[in-house]
Formats: sequence, C-alpha cells, structure tokens
Amino acid sequence: MIRVVDKLKTTERKRLLQVRSSIPAAVAQEMDQRLNNRLLKLLGEHSIKYLAVYCPIRDEPNIRKYYPDYEEKYQLALPVCSSIGKLQFFSWKSGEEMQAGSYGIPVPAQGVEVLPDALLIPCVGFSRSGYRLGYGGGWFDKTLPDLPKTVISIGIAYDVLELPLYQPESFDIPMNYIVTESTVHAF
Repeated sequence: MIRVVDKLKTTERKRLLQVRSSIPAAVAQEMDQRLNNRLLKLLGEHSIKYLAVYCPIRDEPNIRKYYPDYEEKYQLALPVCSSIGKLQFFSWKSGEEMQAGSYGIPVPAQGVEVLPDALLIPCVGFSRSGYRLGYGGGWFDKTLPDLPKTVISIGIAYDVLELPLYQPESFDIPMNYIVTESTVHAF
C-alpha cells in the first residue's frame, strides 16, 4: 500500500525536477558560480581534509568545473552505492578514470576508501529546517547516521527548490547546511 506521504513526495519530486530542468543553461551557470562562491567561503570556515563531492546528474547544480580548484585545498572523494545499501566514499582527482556506477552515475575506476570530513549532497528540494528531498533511494539517509557526528553535511540546491511546507519523516536526516546561489542556511 502506498502511503499518502510517499505520494506527496513523489508529486513534489516530479514538480521540482521539472522546475530545475526548466532553468536556462546560461542562468544555471550563473547560479552555479554564485553557489560555488558561497560554498567556498563556508568550506574555508572548517577544518577539512577529505571533501566528498558529486557528479551532477539531471540538472543538479553543476559545480564540477570548480573541483580542480578544490583540489588545491582538499582531497576529493566520490560516493559509491555499495552492496550493503549504504554509500562508501572513494578518493578521486579530476581527470582520473571513471566508470559507470549505480544509476549510471560516474564513480572512480580506482581509489581508496576514505572517511570524508564534509559531504556535498545535491538536493531535489529542501526545507528551511535543514531537510532535503532526494530522489527517493534513501542512500544518504541510510549512510549519514553511521558517520561520525563531526562529518559536515552540506545540501546543494537552487533557491527555487525550497519546500516551504515539507514535513520530514522519522528517518530523514537534517543537513548541517544548505547552500544555494543566494545564501547559506545553517542548522
């Protein structure tokens, strides 16, 4: 039986994905640059060695072109969907060989498993109380509780993806921050 909450999340997810895909490419690039500037300032306020980034899919904020700049300060890692239903993070550098992982998302072809100090987590939607709406697989919600409390979770989204009436469920994990093109929300 499909729960009412699941139907609402599915409807909102579909709507937000359409909103995100309707943003003209030139506008999205400007938004990505502003978002990246805010993100860099936030990252500079923390002691971070390993930074987990993501390979953008489905019109997610695309800050990947800035990753070579990140590598001047941080060792990067990418998430990989593991067979135990949780994410693992593997070291990665721009230009290194990639292969198709789960859902067709690129993952490092090689790399060493690492524990990131901070995670950049793309959001389909987000609330002002720090919760993110993802694609529905629950990968981050299953992974975050097992990470040390010192690991910083940073949701990445555009302002237009805010969900003013979002009601988190018991298994939803709030982010420490949500970064958009116009602000940094701290929780």
